[in-house]
Amino acid sequence: LLMWRSTSMFLSLQRCGRKVGQLRHDRFFFSLKALVLSLVLALPWPVLFATLGLHLQLLQGVVGFDLQTNLYQSTDWNGQFAPSIGAAFYDIAFYAYYFLAFRQLCLPGGLVTAHFNWSASAANLLRRETLKLMFVFLPVVFLLSATISYEPGALASGFSRLLLCLVLAALAWFFSRILSPSQGAMSEFYRQNPGNPLTWLRYLWFALGLLLPALLAGLAIAGYVYTATQLGARLIDTLWLIVGIILTYQLVVRWVELLERQLQFKDARERRRAQRAARDAHEGDSAQIDIVEESEIDFVSLSENTQKLITSAIIVVAAFGMWATWSEVLPAFRILDEVSLWSYESTVDGAVQSIPVTLGNLTTGLLIVILGTIIALRLPALLEILLFARFNITAGSRSAISKLTQYTIIAAVVLTVFSVLGARW
Repeated sequence: LLMWRSTSMFLSLQRCGRKVGQLRHDRFFFSLKALVLSLVLALPWPVLFATLGLHLQLLQGVVGFDLQTNLYQSTDWNGQFAPSIGAAFYDIAFYAYYFLAFRQLCLPGGLVTAHFNWSASAANLLRRETLKLMFVFLPVVFLLSATISYEPGALASGFSRLLLCLVLAALAWFFSRILSPSQGAMSEFYRQNPGNPLTWLRYLWFALGLLLPALLAGLAIAGYVYTATQLGARLIDTLWLIVGIILTYQLVVRWVELLERQLQFKDARERRRAQRAARDAHEGDSAQIDIVEESEIDFVSLSENTQKLITSAIIVVAAFGMWATWSEVLPAFRILDEVSLWSYESTVDGAVQSIPVTLGNLTTGLLIVILGTIIALRLPALLEILLFARFNITAGSRSAISKLTQYTIIAAVVLTVFSVLGARW
């Protein structure tokens, strides 16, 4: 069904892109629709792989298979060939979906080019290099997963080390192509934004893209295959986390830009209406005709504050995502929860217990204060845009709502921080 409908979905995706930029017809809905269509267009092959993998693992006579458990973690099929192949198909289904979905997002006339205004050359480079990585990554990971599922002890074998090194070499090549400061996917951005922090650190990103896979390959060759495998999996997860954060950022920016554009159009239309009314009321009085009321909204300031809010929120989300991805494999992230600062008594299941407040709790409280401060300072700008764009509210009413919102955020931050640090009311 998905393959049968793919042509019509592709045409619908192209139609969504053609409406972008038209002031009277452009809507954020078109971007959301393009995102959904891109994700659905990538489904057929991954669904086939996942279905085939589950079928092979559920063959009659295979015992010990828990469907609910296997959906989230791999099962070791010692000496069972067909289920081991099925486990490998199931494992690569998710990776195949990530690759194919990303390539759909970078289609000419697709989401990133038509809606996010990425250059066609950058999108084509990403599609081309992703396809090359996929042709190496998926077969090698299939062989590695099937081998380990059939014989878990084979993880330390020379064959598994070779396969792992091939995957890491493909990743290093991929990073070298897309992160190249002069010819990579971000090269045009670097030239147009020389003062951006991302541009300052462009050689660092390039070096990390080459060094991290090389270090993991060195660990595998030295015999630390399990460690290299775990860190490599986290590196892949980090890559897709970054892609998700970039897409989220671009979607939010486009939504805000559309709101600002509609707000400016509405404001200009109202001022033109006021000017026409003044001209009709003072016909023959040329001194009154030329008076044009200044806009009551500082669009430049609102845009800057909203952009800072979005950037700050994305940085916090990225930091939390990195912590969630790497905390299980890097002990340094768990040290914060082992340093006890003080304790407080609390009743748990009818018994009074002493609960420690750790350095991790203090760090969490500090992050909440920073995030709350950013939101309290920047959110009113976005709120004012939303209120003016959707409702006919005076400037005084919008200001009052913004102030109340700030006070509410501050109160919520104070209560949350005290709760994290063990205070009870």
